[in-house]
Amino acid sequence: MQTNDLALIGGKLAFHFQKRLKGHWFWSYPWLITDTPQPDEALQSVIEMLWQEQPETFQQLHAIHRNPTWQPTAQTLADFIARSLWTDIQSSIDPLLASWSHRLQRNISIQRVCQVRGWVVDGQPALSVSIASRMIAGIDVQTYAQNLADPNDLVGLLVADKTSTLKGTITKVVGAVVEHRSRLLKVAKREQSKAMINRAADHELVIQISTGPNASYDYVARSLQFIIRPGDYSRFQVDAKQTLRLLRLSPEERSGMLSKIAAIAKAKLLVSGKAYNSSASPTLFLTAQSVNYSPALLLGGEQRVEPKGDTDLSLRLRRYGFYERSKQFPEETPIQIGVLNTLPHLAPNQFLQQLQTELTSLHFASKISCIKDVTTPSRNALEEAVKDLQAHNIHIIVALLADSEDKANKDLLRWGVYDHLKSLTVGMGIPNQIITKSTMNNSYAFGNIALGMLSKLGNIPYVLAEPLPYADIIVGIDIARRSKTRLAGSMNATAIARIYQNTGEFLQYVIHDAPLEGETIPPDVLHTLFPSAIFSGKRVVIHRDGIFRGQEKQALQDWAQQIRATFHCVEVIKTGAPRVYSFQGQVLQPPKGSAFKLNPHEAFLISSPPPFSQSTPSPLQIRSVPPFPIEQAIHSVLALTQLHYGSLRSPRLPISIHYSDEIAYLALKGIKPKELEGNIPFWL
Repeated sequence: MQTNDLALIGGKLAFHFQKRLKGHWFWSYPWLITDTPQPDEALQSVIEMLWQEQPETFQQLHAIHRNPTWQPTAQTLADFIARSLWTDIQSSIDPLLASWSHRLQRNISIQRVCQVRGWVVDGQPALSVSIASRMIAGIDVQTYAQNLADPNDLVGLLVADKTSTLKGTITKVVGAVVEHRSRLLKVAKREQSKAMINRAADHELVIQISTGPNASYDYVARSLQFIIRPGDYSRFQVDAKQTLRLLRLSPEERSGMLSKIAAIAKAKLLVSGKAYNSSASPTLFLTAQSVNYSPALLLGGEQRVEPKGDTDLSLRLRRYGFYERSKQFPEETPIQIGVLNTLPHLAPNQFLQQLQTELTSLHFASKISCIKDVTTPSRNALEEAVKDLQAHNIHIIVALLADSEDKANKDLLRWGVYDHLKSLTVGMGIPNQIITKSTMNNSYAFGNIALGMLSKLGNIPYVLAEPLPYADIIVGIDIARRSKTRLAGSMNATAIARIYQNTGEFLQYVIHDAPLEGETIPPDVLHTLFPSAIFSGKRVVIHRDGIFRGQEKQALQDWAQQIRATFHCVEVIKTGAPRVYSFQGQVLQPPKGSAFKLNPHEAFLISSPPPFSQSTPSPLQIRSVPPFPIEQAIHSVLALTQLHYGSLRSPRLPISIHYSDEIAYLALKGIKPKELEGNIPFWL
């Protein structure tokens, strides 16, 4: 059997053995693991049954052979408990989760979900248990679709299977049930799924959802319910303020919930002892001080400051000015601003006066050169408006948009006003600042707006007071992958590298926009992203947004060897890490820089606490490639969270990869600078 075939059927085989045989069955590539071994005859009987029921899936499976010498690893033991044995106590946990849920409004509810995952901590198997919240619409996808003029408007919405834990994003309306019922019944595994398919009327929809790279499934629409995200609030008439209060759980609330779940797990002997804590395991817990992180910055006149929050940083900028002004804008030269107003019923004069006042406070003069109203923001109308503004020799365009148009449309085939405007301005090398109606009325936003505008014009507000001692250059890389429509695998549409000096000063971006096949960055693309003229002989820390895929790490090391450089690879994984808590008489938010160390090259990191004191931060999972120690990897991430010039508040991600998702969506649509190398951060 081929490796790809084995990976494809392993989980499905474990499911069928679990269903038909005694004990627990679990797939951990390349092994099928059980706590209740069965006779070979029983195994073969199930295999022969699967040959008959699902020949396309299991025709390459000939037999299963025991390995009497196999010993489980710590990770296998942890995964077996988390993904197999834990199901035995789920029925005891479900009533607790239901008691913590809330009815928000008619047809909208907030549900609590228990997430369990296996880890290896200091060489020992361990479990993490987390409480997640999600907002569910009571109306199913089929009922909702009946009120849509175009069912394709469903694309991009997040949904969950009513009868399982599976969730994903709608990527396609496949067709009517009558055309696909037979196929769906053949591939359906569970009786609940088959019942849903049988009950669906012929005219109902079949929906394709994506659960991850190269993983998609077809469902009848009636079996799916919506998971409502903040961007969907207006669509489902959700009260944002009320929702935020109920979604947000304080550290103390979360800790109390977890204690009750842990008591159930201990009673069933799935876990033992107490949760990891710094008193019992001090070497596993890190702080900002223990990784030598300091928040010190250099502002104008080389003034060293250690700001105590975003308000303090704003005051320091007003006092000392920017670290470095663009030569284009000495103090006596005003910034020429062109305004593109798609909100013609809203006069922007007061907003613009406040904006200019904010720019003046940062020691930059400005002038409103032209205001262009666009009543119907079509592509053609926007293009004409941009041309008119260009004719006034403006330096930057400030675009005023409706709240519903403030983000890129994640459906690659659909464009909104934001997409068209970004395409016109970024593609032509025109700095732009998009501002929504609600932001115009938010007095706290003016500092961020002014900071972003000035940075897009080549000014540098501040840099690190202490350069990273273990690196000369920091690079953030991301590869925007687009799934193929007909063939297996993926096509990598765009590779992007953002390059910074060890002070955090932005050096340049590099974009490779030719389609790339496969999972590995080819050598010629590496030469483009890491040119020897910049990287030769240098110590380089590389932040990867997510995990390195395929042979990427090896390809990077091979190139580093050729150019006599040292590359330190760091994975920054945004989801999946459990929460970390602080205890000082009561359960509190942990401070910035708190980390839980799994091993010398992996940790959970609190990179930036949330703005609300009664919220629990979501850690990043940081992994470094040996011999680069996790302490330095953590330090590099913390240091670069300070330098987001589009906001005075530190972001959760380091600036090397911050905003990668949005850049990727734009790049996949072909929205990127005309010059594939440049030194202005166009994404701010």
